[in-house]
Amino acid sequence: MHLNLQKPESLFTQLETLCAVLEKAEQMDSAESSVRVSDFDEPLTMKRLTSLCHQCLSIMRQTDAGCRVLAGCCVCEMLRITAPNAPLSSRQLKEYFGLCLEELRRLVKERGNVKEKEGRERREKRHSREVDDGLWEKRNQGSLNMKTCLMESLNQVVDGVDMLNVRVGEIMFACLTRGNRERMTYQLAGDILRLNHLKFQNLVFEYFMQQLNEEDEEKEKKKKNLKKIEGIHLLLIELIRISDELIMAVVPHLMEEINDEDDDIRMISCRIIGRLFSEEFGSPLFSKCEDLWLRWLDRSKDKNISIRMEWVENAIQMYKNHGYLGAKVDVRVSQLINDCEEKVRKRAIECVGNLRWPNSLNIGDEVIEALILRLRDRKSNVRIEAAKSAGKLFKGQEDGSERFKKIVQGIFETFATSDESVAKQFSSLINITLFDIPNEQQMIEISQDKISSKRNRSLVDQWSSIIEAMEDFSCLRVYLSRFKRDYQILWQILSQTDYEKEEGIEKVDEDEKIDEDENEKENDLAHKEFSNPEKIQKSLMKLIKEKDLRILLNPEQPLRRIMKKREEMIERIKDEYQIEIINRMSLITLHPQTLNLLFKKNENLNFFLIVAKEIPNFLNVELFMDFKFIDILACFPVIPFNENFSNLCYSRIKDDIRRVEIEVQTANEDIKEDENIRNAKLVKKMTLVLIRMNDSRINEIFQDCLNNLNNYEMTNLIKTSNDLQINLQIIKILVYNLINSKRNRSDAQPLISIISPILSSSNSNKEFQSFQFKVAKQYLKLEKIQSFQSLIKFKHFSNLCYSSQNENFFVLISALVKSRIISPHYISLLFLYATDKDLSKRVFSFIKRLDSLKDKMALYLCVLIHLLSQNSELNFQNLQKISLFYIDLIMDASNCNFLFEMCNQIKKSRDKLNPDSTNCYIIAEMFQLNIRKKANALGFGVHAYTLPVKLPNSMFIPIEDERVAKKNLLTRFLPEDFEKKKKFKKDDKENQFSN
Repeated sequence: MHLNLQKPESLFTQLETLCAVLEKAEQMDSAESSVRVSDFDEPLTMKRLTSLCHQCLSIMRQTDAGCRVLAGCCVCEMLRITAPNAPLSSRQLKEYFGLCLEELRRLVKERGNVKEKEGRERREKRHSREVDDGLWEKRNQGSLNMKTCLMESLNQVVDGVDMLNVRVGEIMFACLTRGNRERMTYQLAGDILRLNHLKFQNLVFEYFMQQLNEEDEEKEKKKKNLKKIEGIHLLLIELIRISDELIMAVVPHLMEEINDEDDDIRMISCRIIGRLFSEEFGSPLFSKCEDLWLRWLDRSKDKNISIRMEWVENAIQMYKNHGYLGAKVDVRVSQLINDCEEKVRKRAIECVGNLRWPNSLNIGDEVIEALILRLRDRKSNVRIEAAKSAGKLFKGQEDGSERFKKIVQGIFETFATSDESVAKQFSSLINITLFDIPNEQQMIEISQDKISSKRNRSLVDQWSSIIEAMEDFSCLRVYLSRFKRDYQILWQILSQTDYEKEEGIEKVDEDEKIDEDENEKENDLAHKEFSNPEKIQKSLMKLIKEKDLRILLNPEQPLRRIMKKREEMIERIKDEYQIEIINRMSLITLHPQTLNLLFKKNENLNFFLIVAKEIPNFLNVELFMDFKFIDILACFPVIPFNENFSNLCYSRIKDDIRRVEIEVQTANEDIKEDENIRNAKLVKKMTLVLIRMNDSRINEIFQDCLNNLNNYEMTNLIKTSNDLQINLQIIKILVYNLINSKRNRSDAQPLISIISPILSSSNSNKEFQSFQFKVAKQYLKLEKIQSFQSLIKFKHFSNLCYSSQNENFFVLISALVKSRIISPHYISLLFLYATDKDLSKRVFSFIKRLDSLKDKMALYLCVLIHLLSQNSELNFQNLQKISLFYIDLIMDASNCNFLFEMCNQIKKSRDKLNPDSTNCYIIAEMFQLNIRKKANALGFGVHAYTLPVKLPNSMFIPIEDERVAKKNLLTRFLPEDFEKKKKFKKDDKENQFSN
């Protein structure tokens, strides 16, 4: 490939192509070797690359900006391919680097406000012409490309760096003071430092020192100098990796700036110094820069809020990287946690929480004590943040430390004076067990004081959120057994203490008991009451009416441990009476997880049979609209018939259909769509339950649905019903609605999604095959839709019903042909769309002209063979199956000789789209063998056809030498049985090719 410099209008496209090709090339092994690239007809040699490099260099000296950037990128790729043997001389390399830097300076200069007048004019142009916005983006991308190009070239040719002089620094850092847009130059300088080349590092450092030592006489430019200082300081992180001596030279400037009167300068210096000390390589600076460290510590008491917040972020980062920092840092962090400003307190607490376990061991006790103190902060959001951070600090530790116990004690003490949101935030990160805490008695005393308080009248209102937050079943046990006797009765039933001995289940550890003597008395009392079922039921029903039981059963509360205990409880239960009690409680609160769990534990649906008589009392309108209970019932393949429940479902379905129909008529479009979706889902669930109950009225329900629901709802119902007749009736209605409504093809997509699995199914059941045939017949009626043209129809139809796995395809097509629904000649189109999804425009345009040609049969056969030859996915068995099927449908005594001669002519031709392919010859030979086989079986045989036969020129090219056609077959791998058939006698072969 050579670049045509005489055509500048196409030069940009040429360079784009060259750059894309070079990116794919691998690196050369040596200067004498070559590289093969798929898009090139010849391999890339050093001579060829050198020629391309010279052309790209000449382009970089002239033409427009876009071509210059692309040419530079091409040279960069060629340097990569040939490294370390550059195709350019030292002088040319130096020129190339200089051109790159000049182009980079030019692009940056265009983006910055070098002169106020030019900037104003450019802004006016951008406002007046929208085209400039695209140009602006293009130049931004160009500057990034040049930066990448330059740095990669320097990395590939490290020796070339020595040839650069001080002028590089002038070009590179000429716009350091031009605002945020020149941040790219700082990144470039950082990349150069990472080259680890001493000359460049010294060059950058000298330039920085020169910039820092310059005294700015005009105070008006101070804001711009701030940006310059920040940009220069960003590179100090790179300088420390090179040498400590370099950073020590900059320390005096940092010490002056950190005590500057300007807040912005102090902020920048505080941020940079904090980053230096917090980095992993910054630990030696603590001893070398002690004065700088002390001045930085003083910034924790800065009058500016933002500086204090910045300081604490850097301090916490130091804790992560360097461990314990000493009492001075701990004291200052604790002071910021207790800061007078709410923002500072909250930010400091958040930063401390980000340490997490085990980094939390690095902080001192002063920080922990300050954090506990903030649990009683006057601001609720600070209290919540403190509890959240405390949870993060100790999440993941296995054994409780003294610090953790202090935090927990602070949480408990906060209960008596503040809201429960603190406990929620803390417990969401830490799962604590109350009986593992030494000061458990203090917790109980606080609880009793809180309950007895005059301003706290209800147990549930004050403690339900705490129980939820603690996520601990033992916590619930404390209150159930201590503060209300009915709860103790309920707990004895749920824990099943009487069944533990019989089943061999371990009892609860004695360490978890609050008071052993008191528990024994309560157990004895509970056992007496437990022996009286009527009294237990009365007590439970009383509890059900109160809100207290919702603590245990409310589905809105994520009580994982209660759920775990509930699973253990259900596994132990043997008595149906106790099952009924628990099921009643679960039904009232509508807890889906509990219902599902009970279903799984009762394999014979005992739960359903037990509570069936209570269902009409519980399953009201609101329950049905949420259909939580219906969701669970619909999961079972078989459901015992229940007359009450069936009547309720049936009446609700019919009432809901009528009610929604009336409401939707007066609603707007958005509400109408939501109502339809909700109604369709509800009817689907209920009808599914009735189907699995073997309810005889299910057909009546479907009939009502068909008369009242729209197309969207019917498409959902057809997926629910297992009745083929009902499904066929629904499809007929949907097709009828589509044809009469004169809608376009896109409206038929929901129907196609239903018909697709039906047509593609390979069920060999005769009843299903009959249903499949009727569905296909209905689908082909969609041709009446105006935009549903014949070709599009066959494309969808073949994609739906044809696959190599579907044995019903040939049965289905044969039935359609015999019923004269489709012509046998259209089968070639069916295979066309089924086997070749991405058709070329050439073949597609030829098919459109088929109706205007004389002999359709021959042309359809040509199209079929041509298209089958283009498909590389079909194997020999599939081709054999297709040829036999096609010949059986169309061949008789009148056209047998003509079809045989047509295949003979195809064998003497080549595929025009793929001349090197031998598929046409093989497929035509296969068709001839099957034609001869069928003709011999029918008794009329194959004879010579004397009339001329002409192939379509748009598909086939005549072969000049007929021996090539013979060679094509012999060089192609064929199955053994087919190859045996091909081995005729020598005379027969000559006669065949002579014909």
